[in-house]
Amino acid sequence: MTSVERQWLKLGAGSEYNKYWERYFSIAEEERVTALAEGLVPEAQRLESAMKWYAAPGGGELWIVLVLHPRKGRLLRAPGRMDAGQPHVETVLPWDSAAGLPVDEQQRVIIDRLRDVFDELMRRGAGVFGPTKDR
Repeated sequence: MTSVERQWLKLGAGSEYNKYWERYFSIAEEERVTALAEGLVPEAQRLESAMKWYAAPGGGELWIVLVLHPRKGRLLRAPGRMDAGQPHVETVLPWDSAAGLPVDEQQRVIIDRLRDVFDELMRRGAGVFGPTKDR
């Protein structure tokens, strides 16, 4: 087993909230999209940009949260580190346009976004997450 075959990427999904702290999408939709994303981890880890991220200085384990918004999108939001030092970042997906698509097309939307996230992380460098702890 090579280091890239090991599961180093964690994916999850959550709904964005409106100004009244009401979810745009239900918990059931969050769970469905999380399950969809988790099933894509092996494919996502094989993306060229993901493998470059993993091998880069400061790269490695990463948690990406897909934030579901009806219309707005933002490639990277709130990059930081968990208490244990693991980098995490949110990416805001305009989900209304994808919610009604067949599952295979939703998977493609997620993979395409992850490719863009890794490309942007490589462009910005691992410093985007703040101070590092030993890997």
